[in-house]
Amino acid sequence: MIEAVKSPDSDALAAAKRAQAEAANPMQSSWVEANAGSGKTKVLIDRVARLLLPRNGQPGARPDSILCITYTKAAANEMLSRLYARLGKWAVATDQQLRESLSELEGRPQSSYTEEDFLEARRLFARALETPGGLRIETIHALCARILRRFPLEAGIAPGFKAIEEDEANALWRGVLQAGLEDLPILKPDEMQGLVDATGGLGLNAAVDALKFKRHELSHFYRNESSEKEWIERIRSAADASTDLRSEFLASAMESEFPSDPVRAVLDDLKAIADPGKADIKLRDALTDVLQSGDPVQKYALYMSAIAGAKADFPAGSNPYTSKASALTADLFSRNLKSGAPEGREITRMKAVQTGLKAIDLRDRSVALMKIGLPIITAYTREKAQRGALDFDDLI
Repeated sequence: MIEAVKSPDSDALAAAKRAQAEAANPMQSSWVEANAGSGKTKVLIDRVARLLLPRNGQPGARPDSILCITYTKAAANEMLSRLYARLGKWAVATDQQLRESLSELEGRPQSSYTEEDFLEARRLFARALETPGGLRIETIHALCARILRRFPLEAGIAPGFKAIEEDEANALWRGVLQAGLEDLPILKPDEMQGLVDATGGLGLNAAVDALKFKRHELSHFYRNESSEKEWIERIRSAADASTDLRSEFLASAMESEFPSDPVRAVLDDLKAIADPGKADIKLRDALTDVLQSGDPVQKYALYMSAIAGAKADFPAGSNPYTSKASALTADLFSRNLKSGAPEGREITRMKAVQTGLKAIDLRDRSVALMKIGLPIITAYTREKAQRGALDFDDLI
């Protein structure tokens, strides 16, 4: 026979037991945060058991007045099994066994327990079994479903609804998603291409699939706007984006707002350096290509590669040129703030351009996701309504 393994006595173990006992005290509210396997379930079971036992001369709580909420069915079943096991042991325990168990649970001296205390403890198992519905240890979804079944009209749902499991809900969503994506190349080619580019290797399904978990908020958002134009404007405002198209914004930044003459002057200065460093040569060649380019997209990419660093993050600890460069070069492209020199005018401007482009991309992708995703969300809601079904998110 293998004996149970017990932790050796130590100050740490004693402190842990005191903390567990304090958290299980039903006379105070407790918030427990602890690692897996540290005894959180034990604390909950101890707390329920102490609620059921008489306290301070008053009878214990009725079993049907206690509600325990968990996230998973497995956790609910585990708690219920362990609690019934404890109450079952009390029902058949000797007086001495009960005295030791109750004393350890409540922190009272063993001598303080009476025959009446033992009798009450032994009754708890039968009382719990005889309670209609038993001890209420359930998931949050089960609690929501129970309330909704009592008040369906007040909740605005069909009486006798069916709560579908996660697997069934996922299968229904995948069917609606697949049907909704089939016609996108014809109905919404631009939005589809924009999202495909944004998601990279994850694919369009991943972007739209993420909407499933925010569908209630998105539906509420959509219902509160009177027109597509209004909700598009709300998205633009939230993204703090320009009203321009991306191509228009980029054209302005790299054409009408681009300081061609100062950049040419910097290029002339770089060419005049007798023994240029690697950074000077790289900047000189890049600016040559920038000035020759007539495409704003290409021009932006070349310019950023020249002045924004390898990660396009404008590293503040270095400059894109050496100390041999002219003061005009520093005036435009100074990046090394550690030197005490002010930031170059073009560095400041292009940081704002980069931020503006990110906001426009966020705006456009969000609008595309809404245009593609909202019909799918609507179709999913309709399919559930036809089945009289609610999924876990609906219940909450």
